[in-house]
This record gives sequence, C-alpha cells and structure tokens, in this order.
Amino acid sequence: MKYIVYISFILLFICTASLLLRNNWFTEKKEIVEPALIINNKIISMAEYKKIQNLQSKTTADTDYFINSLITRQLLIQEAQKEGIDQEEYFRLSLKNYYEQSLIKTLINRKMESISVDVTEDEIGKYLSLIGSTINLTEYRFNNKKEAVNGSYENGARLDLQFNNLSNELKYMVVITEEGSMTTPLKSGDFFIVYRVESITGPKTIPSQAPSNQEIKAILTKNKKTSAINTWTSLLESEASIQNFITKKD
Repeated sequence: MKYIVYISFILLFICTASLLLRNNWFTEKKEIVEPALIINNKIISMAEYKKIQNLQSKTTADTDYFINSLITRQLLIQEAQKEGIDQEEYFRLSLKNYYEQSLIKTLINRKMESISVDVTEDEIGKYLSLIGSTINLTEYRFNNKKEAVNGSYENGARLDLQFNNLSNELKYMVVITEEGSMTTPLKSGDFFIVYRVESITGPKTIPSQAPSNQEIKAILTKNKKTSAINTWTSLLESEASIQNFITKKD
C-alpha cells in the first residue's frame, strides 16, 4: 500500500511540474512592455516605436502622419505574409541580397570615415591649372583588374578630352599622374581601363569662375579615400584563400 502511495505521489509531482513548465512558471517572467500600437495581433512596443521613429528622416515632423504611415506599412506586411510572399524563394533571395548590400555599404562608409588623407597645396594648384585644358590620353581596356595591372599596353585608343568634362575620379588621376605615365586601373562598366597621360595642352591662366580651393580639396579628398579603399579591397583579395570552380564556356 505504501508503495502505491509513493508511486502516486511521484506521478502527481511529475504532472504538476509539467504543468508549471508549460506555463513558464519556472522560467523568468517576461517583461511587460508598454504598447505603442496594436495592429491586429501585432504589438509595437513604445521602445520599438521610438527606435523606428529615430530611423526616419528628420523632416517627418508630423507625428500623426508618421503613425498612419506606420500602421499602413504594418497592414501591408501582414497582408503580404497572409499571401505567403515572405516564404517565396525569390523574396528570400532579394532580402538576402539587400542585407548583404547594406552590410557592405555600412562597412565602406565606416572605412571611408576612418581613413585620413592629406591633400597638398601643390595638388590643388595643379587641379586649378588643368581647368580648361585638353588632356591627351591613350586608353587601354581590359576584361579584369589582373590584366589591367599586368597586361601589355598595346593598341590603345587615343583620346583628346576636356579636363572640365572628365569624371571627378579621372580628374583626380590626371592630377596625380605625370605626363607619359600610366594611371592605376579604373572600373568602368564591364571593363577595367588604364590611361596613359600623353600630354596636356590648354590655357595657362586660371579661369575666373574656377572652383574654390575648398571645393577642389573636397573632390581630391574623396577620391584619395576611394583610391585607398580600392587598395584595401585588393589587399583583402590577395590575402584571401579563394577557390574558383567556375569555368567559362565559349
């Protein structure tokens, strides 16, 4: 009899413990959050609402407009989930791509901010002297960066371009490249391009409507940082272990 009572007590204890565990009585109590919005079954806490609000543009000063936009957004999200869009492979791949692009953008922006470069008075002066000039270049196109760095520079295309019409990146390259020398490779569409600066012809006086020294310094600073980023990414590639099993088919 005592044995049966003992067994019954153990079974009662197990059932009671299971019930308590199911109701999370033994676990840490969930923090009760202050709701800001409840949209159907979706609860947006006050803390979450403030975080979302802080991420929005500072120009969104109308609180009612912002709240209505948030409600509409959440209703559309719920409708998309009802239709199973969030489970579709195309959507998941798009989300993954967006996440990776955002990750890279954040990394590059932080790297750009951390890089310190110096723009000399001589560089600013050379930029000013090139305004209105004609830059005589020879252009060499390559399929990849390795070919652009190590390739033979033959059968290039001769170009006569106005300095004022060049991209800021190419302007920077002309500023730092001596006549008769080659620029570092520049990415353009599907190609990497190297230029030889053959000669520079044009006015010897600075136009009256030339950019200010501060504007020129900003242009050169940005492109110096971009050049440093390109060097850094090339270093990452050279130090990485990369196995390419993709074969090109003719």
